[in-house]
Amino acid sequence: MAKAKTGTGVEYRLSVGPTVDDRTGATMTLFVLETVRQFSAFRYEISVHDEVSDREVRFAILGLKPPGLNLPASGPAEFRRAYALEGEYAVSVRGLDGSTATFPLSVRNGRPRLGRLPAPSFVDISLLPA
Repeated sequence: MAKAKTGTGVEYRLSVGPTVDDRTGATMTLFVLETVRQFSAFRYEISVHDEVSDREVRFAILGLKPPGLNLPASGPAEFRRAYALEGEYAVSVRGLDGSTATFPLSVRNGRPRLGRLPAPSFVDISLLPA
């Protein structure tokens, strides 16, 4: 797949917010990574290698993969993952070309707060509404 480019250079949106695990009822921190590009035939998935270790959350974008079901749908490609986080973390997103955007994230009582965001890059970072 070709990389999606916009006039601003932003290719992805990363949103962070609180969520509740349906099974356990535990408060989690949800990360939603989406492409800026909208797809008209299928809702692709973003293939991501994710890792949480010692106050770091890392996402390495590997590319796009076709959806599990071949039902027609439109919208951005997406990756979702929730983690049980509490405290201070460095979050990094590495793009296909090796460029990286890193920012601090603080999670207190299940509520994430963004620290100083990186200079404009390939990923736009924001909080999900609570």
